Amino acid sequence: MVRLTISLADRTHRALKEAAVRENRSMASIIEESLTLRGIQPLDSHPRGCLVTGDRLLLENPPGNVSVISPRSFADTFLPPK
Repeated sequence: MVRLTISLADRTHRALKEAAVRENRSMASIIEESLTLRGIQPLDSHPRGCLVTGDRLLLENPPGNVSVISPRSFADTFLPPK
């Protein structure tokens, strides 16, 4: 498991802590469930997934067996010419 530090508004943090106590769960499990319900998953969990990014590091070193393309490549490949 990886440690992550995030900043939350005091009100959001308090609500998360209260939910964790009320549901007898960890805050991490509530956050993980929320991400799953929003459809946020690692790219490699989508067999035909492709990340479109301008991040040079990701473009030059794509993680695992993942397709990573630039916005320009996406536009040239998938959008109709004007």
